Amino acid sequence: MTRSVSSRLFATVLLLAVSCTAAPAADRKPDIALKAKYTEVTVSFDDAIKSDAPLLNYLSAAGKAWAAKTLKELVAQRKDMSDMPADIRNRPWSSERSYTQDALVAGRYASIIRGDFSYTGGAHPNHGNDTLLWDRQAGKMISIRPFFTELADNGPAMTAIRTAVVASAIRTIPI
Repeated sequence: MTRSVSSRLFATVLLLAVSCTAAPAADRKPDIALKAKYTEVTVSFDDAIKSDAPLLNYLSAAGKAWAAKTLKELVAQRKDMSDMPADIRNRPWSSERSYTQDALVAGRYASIIRGDFSYTGGAHPNHGNDTLLWDRQAGKMISIRPFFTELADNGPAMTAIRTAVVASAIRTIPI
């Protein structure tokens, strides 16, 4: 395996392993907060992201756009609830997005965990996570796809990824 492929494979494996073990961000005052009657939408960034100006600028713009769109959608959904009893119609709703820089990979790349939480009065809230890859040198989000040039079943890349993910899971999951 060439050094270039080996470096890319290492970066990819680290990114995957880290994204599988991400911890939720600590509770604190949100960096962006939009409110309407009975509805709040927030966005938060961790300290590592706040210390990287280009990354913070990019995610702030994305977070503001998401928050505005989400608040508009939630307000519209609430209008459709006019026939519901007041105790259901007036329950507070919230939608939260957090960005956490989980690890630096090979110095150039930052793994960003985007966590979403939403409660709109139902039986339980909804949660979701996504992993983003920030290229610090290029100053933009990139796709992980170019790192995967060989993906044959049981090929060297897939075998290395499987081995690394299993090893990470063994280290992080108490038995």
